[in-house]
Amino acid sequence: MSHNIQENDAAAFNAQPAWHGLGQVLPEGDLNIERVRRQLPGFLFPIESRPLIVGDRTPVFTADGVLADGVVPMTGDDGAPRIVPDKVAQVAGDTGEVLAVTGDGYEVFDNGQLLDLAARISAFGDGTTLESALTLRGRRTAVVLAHAGQFVLPGDDVNESYYLFTTTHDGTAALQVLPTSVRVVCSNTLALAQASSKNTLRARHTSNMAVAIEAGVEAMRNGAAFHRQFEQQARAMASKPASKADVQRFFQAVYEAQYGALQANPKTRGEKARYTRAVDMVASWTRNLDDPKQRMQGSTTVWSLFNSVTQYADHESNVRRTNGETATSARNHSRLFGQAGKLKDAALSQALALV
Repeated sequence: MSHNIQENDAAAFNAQPAWHGLGQVLPEGDLNIERVRRQLPGFLFPIESRPLIVGDRTPVFTADGVLADGVVPMTGDDGAPRIVPDKVAQVAGDTGEVLAVTGDGYEVFDNGQLLDLAARISAFGDGTTLESALTLRGRRTAVVLAHAGQFVLPGDDVNESYYLFTTTHDGTAALQVLPTSVRVVCSNTLALAQASSKNTLRARHTSNMAVAIEAGVEAMRNGAAFHRQFEQQARAMASKPASKADVQRFFQAVYEAQYGALQANPKTRGEKARYTRAVDMVASWTRNLDDPKQRMQGSTTVWSLFNSVTQYADHESNVRRTNGETATSARNHSRLFGQAGKLKDAALSQALALV
């Protein structure tokens, strides 16, 4: 199930349905925080930290002396149930489902708190609307997405702006708030949401979580400034023509920023392999640059150069899989945290240097 929306998950979207066809779709503008609180069953539920009691499979005899298997609590010398030290179960209070076993220092941050945080940061009513609210992975992940506007570049290149609020209830990820251009409708698009770490609020589920959140709230309130800055940068790149010399310098600078300088006359097997990889990669970037969709009203611009690299990074680069993960999972991780994300950062830096 690639979207990771399970039977007990909740999902609601503004105006447009998600690709998987699941969840509620409300009329344009009708999705808001209060409606989520009132009308999205399953999104809001209590999370309780409960002690773990060890059980042991022990032979049990029935009343007529027949041996049967049963699970009984293991007790200590005092006859009391034996509680696992330093561990607790995170339990959905409405169903009793165990979401995870965590350390006893794990700090719960439930979906109601996530909505409260979204209301604080997103400046709802000031050009920002709620785009989606959903749980994933059997209510172990929560997502709130706020739309923060759009801008259009020449060639009808539409760029959307969002604030993404997400947390997990099983200890697999921290609370995060970040600006992004991806409409999050499932687990796959959650992994695709992109933002520079310097524009991200991130708080681990520890005892100082509240302090970390307060430290980042004011900066994230100013997230609109980030969106405006990126729009200005994108427009500057789209209006800057790129000469053949610019193309060559850009591709070389991006490659060397990511992978290091190339040996001009490769001699060893390793040097030759690196040189071949560089030639193949730049050839891919060049093919993308020649794609009509990368042209801005028929001309090559710095924005075209930037997009030729991001197209390669997101969809064409080789991605290594580890621990039996799927190709989709590996690529999504690379786009956000791995080599693809770093390559796009390098491309953005070099593109801005040309405008």
